[in-house]
Amino acid sequence: MSIGRIGLLPQVATAHRVSHLHIMALAALFPVLPHFFGVGYVELGLAPSIFNIITALVQAPLGFAVDHYGARRLLMAMAMAGITNAVYHPANYALLSQEINPAHIGKAFSVHTFAGVRGAAIAPVFLLGIATAIDLRLAFVGAALVGFVVLVLLLVPGSGQARVTPVRIAVDPAINAASTRRLPLLSQMILTLTLLFVLLNLSTSAIKKFSVAALMQGQGATFLTGLIAPSCDMPVWAASPKGAEGKTFGIVSTGFNIGGAIGPIVFGWMLDQRHPNTISWASSLIVVLALMQEWYLAKSRTPTQLLVAIK
Repeated sequence: MSIGRIGLLPQVATAHRVSHLHIMALAALFPVLPHFFGVGYVELGLAPSIFNIITALVQAPLGFAVDHYGARRLLMAMAMAGITNAVYHPANYALLSQEINPAHIGKAFSVHTFAGVRGAAIAPVFLLGIATAIDLRLAFVGAALVGFVVLVLLLVPGSGQARVTPVRIAVDPAINAASTRRLPLLSQMILTLTLLFVLLNLSTSAIKKFSVAALMQGQGATFLTGLIAPSCDMPVWAASPKGAEGKTFGIVSTGFNIGGAIGPIVFGWMLDQRHPNTISWASSLIVVLALMQEWYLAKSRTPTQLLVAIK
């Protein structure tokens, strides 16, 4: 296979892996950063919290922009603006939904999710290895260099993402009229899906961002989120109208950022109080709540509600 024949899924999955490596860059170094900066875990937790607040504020509008201008164009523009994280999920899922056969979309989403988890899993070994063996500052340099290497892969002429063309769909007048109403944006389906993502990220915040530091205080972490993560995208995709995947995932994925803004401060406080075991118990409880939420979602999902709400 020539390099120009690289498929869309490997490109999107690789970019997702690197995005999670970058997201975890600070958290992976939490065990050594308090001593280096002379601060506690709560102060360190403020950084990912602010990161998620900014993403939450712009992710939904960027989801609408993805559907209007195209995922590739928005990814490049937001990379230059420095807020790429806010467009990753709307753009990635829009690209996959446009190009992957619906019969295989579940497998594609699983590969996409696994790639992100793998990037987060690699981060502690990769970055802590550099920090302890060479220098802490070089760990951040190493994370940045990985991004430039992957950028080359994404810019290959004739590759999967280069062949994607935006989907243009005719707007149903009845749905268009409904879009002027304010209430549907706060429909039960939107709130239920968003809450599911809040719970999921609260749990993963405990596991991914604080498990390394918690392990160093003598406590392990739970891995029950692996039961939920691969399937949480499918209800959103199933309810999304063709060509509107960007705005659908842009709205619902904001729940990730709400959880990501709350979790680091709360779990950082637990570590400062020398209660690493509480993180594991809290994470397990949140996973149970997320499972209950997904069970409720499976019973009550009505795709037409979300179609009217976001179109």
